[in-house]
Amino acid sequence: MMASRFAWKTDGDGAYAVSTHPGLVREHNEDFYGVLPQIGFFMVADGMGGLSHGDAASRIAVETVLEAVQSQSDAAVDIESMGPLLHTAFLQAHDAIIRYGSEVCPGKTIGTTGVALWVRGGEALACHVGDSRLYRLRDGKLEQITTDHTLVQEMVDLGRLTPEEAAQSPYAHKLTRALGVPKRFEPTLRVLDVKAGDAFLLCSDGLYGVVDQEMLAAAFAADLDDLVVLAARLQEEALQGGGPDNITHILVRLGGA
Repeated sequence: MMASRFAWKTDGDGAYAVSTHPGLVREHNEDFYGVLPQIGFFMVADGMGGLSHGDAASRIAVETVLEAVQSQSDAAVDIESMGPLLHTAFLQAHDAIIRYGSEVCPGKTIGTTGVALWVRGGEALACHVGDSRLYRLRDGKLEQITTDHTLVQEMVDLGRLTPEEAAQSPYAHKLTRALGVPKRFEPTLRVLDVKAGDAFLLCSDGLYGVVDQEMLAAAFAADLDDLVVLAARLQEEALQGGGPDNITHILVRLGGA
């Protein structure tokens, strides 16, 4: 079984930690992550386990987006220029997955979710497709920033299901958008204000599907000063909950600069 992986960096702009684990049920880890801390960029992708080559799809998505963002980062001087660049990078990832799928499994669909955070100055850009999530902790309050691209979330938005009913639905993770899936891949962008002390969590559903928002908030309150400890705590909570899926998360805390 793949061991946990933790990374740590701290500088004047803040700190981050990363954890990934296959969980206790699945043999392979189909999650993938990437970080470019020098430009404040972080991403998590979750390959669709019900389809072929989910691990390849998530890797291609992250590697394509990181390459595009890094190569054009000098041109992204503000949110107005970062938005189109990141949107295009996600579309490039979608196209790359389509091309890969046509070569290795013609006639079949492969896909992945993806969520990214790009911090620049006093603002940040969130981009996502699917149900990998971004949370923000500010002044002790944990808020879900992204809205899942799932069938049950659409039903919640229409008032046909309550959030509690949606969580228990057998279709809770039926995606309405994913990279690599034709006609259902459009990314959602959101501009965020940021301030010193904000903390962010990017994660696959293997974490939040087991560790609910109340438990996440309690973990943040206990271990926010040490992101490596917090990353390990979140992973352990998911494993103690049965670890039914791959578990991947990136924690980012902004410094005082």
